[in-house]
Amino acid sequence: MKRLFLYIALFLLSSLSVSAERFRWLYDIVFEAPERSRVIYNTRDRLEMIIEDMTFVIQIYSNEGVDDEMLKLNLRRRAAEYNMYDTSMKKFSQDKFKGFCLNGTLPDGSIANFYNVMSKKSGLCVQFIVNYTKGDEKKMKALVKSLKEEPAPKVKKKKENRKQKIQKKDAPLKPIKKTTTTPVELYEI
Repeated sequence: MKRLFLYIALFLLSSLSVSAERFRWLYDIVFEAPERSRVIYNTRDRLEMIIEDMTFVIQIYSNEGVDDEMLKLNLRRRAAEYNMYDTSMKKFSQDKFKGFCLNGTLPDGSIANFYNVMSKKSGLCVQFIVNYTKGDEKKMKALVKSLKEEPAPKVKKKKENRKQKIQKKDAPLKPIKKTTTTPVELYEI
């Protein structure tokens, strides 16, 4: 019976890892999430997604005057906005991101992790928010572990060898094409 349970658990874990999709967002931020993930809101500086039972948000901030104390203060403010309790803050470092993580419980009983990080490579100031339930802790850790900043692969462009068209000496002149619009139509309001 225990072996059967073990085989079923291994099968489920392997099927979860196979169904992950790699997402690339602006600013070369890459992460892996299940294929059933949905993007709810996407702008130039904010991405919000629903990943199974989790909510995942990426927010880009200006990096002017940002230091460790500013990152911590921003995390405390954000926790106060959400009325979080049982909070704890610790250092966070992964790949090219370095900063702080604030973990706490929201009033509805779900858990939220706020990450304020600076990119060592590009200098971006990024905030990741992951809201999840106690049962999704492994998925949350896998999602956060997959966060990276990597440039898009360069695609080699095929050069087109275009031949210049040259009129021959003895050929008759080609007529000049007349425009279909008049200058009055172009500047008409």
